[in-house]
Amino acid sequence: EHLDSLYSGFHAPTLFPTEADRVKFDFQWRYALLSVLPQSELDTVLSGRALSNSHPLCMYLVAVPPDTCLDLHVHAATEVFVPLVGSISERRAMGVLLPAEWLRRSYDMEVGGMGGQFTSRPTADELKLVADDVSTRVVYENYGEKGVFTDRAVCRGRVTLNSIGSVHQSYSSAGQDGSGCLIFVLGSKVHGHFRGEGSFLQRMGIDGLENIGHLLE
Repeated sequence: EHLDSLYSGFHAPTLFPTEADRVKFDFQWRYALLSVLPQSELDTVLSGRALSNSHPLCMYLVAVPPDTCLDLHVHAATEVFVPLVGSISERRAMGVLLPAEWLRRSYDMEVGGMGGQFTSRPTADELKLVADDVSTRVVYENYGEKGVFTDRAVCRGRVTLNSIGSVHQSYSSAGQDGSGCLIFVLGSKVHGHFRGEGSFLQRMGIDGLENIGHLLE
């Protein structure tokens, strides 16, 4: 319903013109996944447990409307993504990874916790509880030059790894066709957000970031 309201009259693009194109993408995606995942993460995925830093992983699609900027966030688990339609840009802290232990699930929120209320296939409500808990622990210190954010584009078909603790802000441009971006993701759907005074102390190299005024007061 949410996407329908954003794209009234929008016609879904044909992702794979032929069956051969679909098979080729599937092969290339799997090969890229094997290439970019750290060995420890790869072992869990191949074993069928599909956990990263205590968070269950799943595959899903993300539709980013044209001229949209997402909030600055930190990745609680490994994430691998590839734009299928359009491209996405980002402002990334290339030299900073926040500690993985800050981003793990609290003991009672691990899979099977609270008498089984937290599951390996979490609902939106579960994910919100976990993300809110993770966000209470994240702090971006004043890292000086190390903490500067770099602007770059991730073009259609490029496989990109978001490591545990990586910090960035993604955004889409209006574009000539106004099509936005459709992204294929392997991830946890859990992100930590900086929640106010004292949680984001970096001041150098942040001019390009949007929607962070409340963090600088």
